Order: sequence, then C-alpha cells, then structure tokens
Amino acid sequence: MAVIILAGTFAAMLPSGILTLMQVSVCVVIGLVLLAFFLLPLLFNSLMRIKRDII
Repeated sequence: MAVIILAGTFAAMLPSGILTLMQVSVCVVIGLVLLAFFLLPLLFNSLMRIKRDII
C-alpha cells in the first residue's frame, strides 16, 4: 500500500515541467516498481527457504 502512495506522490511531479523533478520522479517510480514486483517476492521466498532449512 505504501508503494502505491509513494509512487503516486512522485508521479504527481511529472507534469511540473522541471527537468530535475521529472528525472527524480521517474527514477523513484521505476525503483518502486522493481522493488514491489521483483525484489521483495524473491527476497521473501529466499528468506523463508533459509528459515525452513535452519529449523
């Protein structure tokens, strides 16, 4: 849920027309999408497998 709010906040900077704000917002939104859909599911599954192997 927090990813959606943060992405929306930074995406609101896109229509500003200021190049630096647009670049920062695009980088943050891309990073959040990568985090939410690729990194966290893989990391969570890996940590659960490690925990299962230890116990």
